[in-house]
Amino acid sequence: MSKNIIRAIKLLVSVGLIAYLIYTVDWARAITELRGVNRYLVFLAALIFMFNTVVTSAWKWQISLRIHGLPWRFPGLSKILLIGLFLNNFLPSAIGGDIYRVYRTMPQGGQKSRAVSAVLLDRVMGLLSLFVVGALGALMLYLANRDPRFGLLTLVLAAPPLAAAIFPFVFRLSLFRPLFKKLGRVKKLDPLVANTRLIFGDKQGVARLAAVSLLFHILAVTAIALLFAAAHAPGLWAESAVADTTYATVALLPISINGLGVQEGSFAFTAQQLGISFSHAVIVALALRLIALLTSLIGGGLVFLFDKGRSADLDLATETIKRSPH
Repeated sequence: MSKNIIRAIKLLVSVGLIAYLIYTVDWARAITELRGVNRYLVFLAALIFMFNTVVTSAWKWQISLRIHGLPWRFPGLSKILLIGLFLNNFLPSAIGGDIYRVYRTMPQGGQKSRAVSAVLLDRVMGLLSLFVVGALGALMLYLANRDPRFGLLTLVLAAPPLAAAIFPFVFRLSLFRPLFKKLGRVKKLDPLVANTRLIFGDKQGVARLAAVSLLFHILAVTAIALLFAAAHAPGLWAESAVADTTYATVALLPISINGLGVQEGSFAFTAQQLGISFSHAVIVALALRLIALLTSLIGGGLVFLFDKGRSADLDLATETIKRSPH
């Protein structure tokens, strides 16, 4: 199947799902309810979302790069990140932004795989932190309702982070040393082995990355809860945590344009199962999409216009390396 056909199918899925969601909302009632929305809470939620998207995301990425021996400065990374977000939201594939991030932070000499590994580590740690926050939300719902479904969901979401936490200890077991030695002799795996050693060798860096990743998702859930609170539905942090986990996870499925429609639909369906009004959930999901688009369009677009390109990044990176302590 050609790429054009696949893109056309993804576009149809996105447009179809968005159209369905818009059609199912009782807009007459929704407009009446929206008139009473607390605009200050909406503004605060948007502010937290934009701060998270730019500042916290760049901070996470900076830590991941430093784990890999690439001491980039925060302003340069936030600039690159904004352009990457612009590409993510206005190109057919969400992977475009990550490729751009790798391209802009790739060392001029050797060890180029470090930039790739830094983005992958950032993504993996972000996903594990998302599951931790989702498990916390599910646990809160279980303790409040004693519904076994939430207990099961807590275990399911907590399993990947727990497995990741145990993996370093398994990695050091003598039972697996012969296997790792054999893999270490495969020349093509040299970059993977080297980057793995960098990651396991910087426990403090990994711990900082995990903490900032948790902060990212806690702030994201807080912004969603504030949007619900703005519509006079307070006390929904736990529900927002579970819904956000679904919202962010389904974005990994390559069945739509940048998760458009699929994310909003899954968010609304999950929220409805948790007792939240379907119309409220759809409006909040669309608001999240709108805030993301505006952030990437205005922020990323403006930065892109004044961007000096990769050569300026390399000069800045070289200067940073010179000034960094050895």
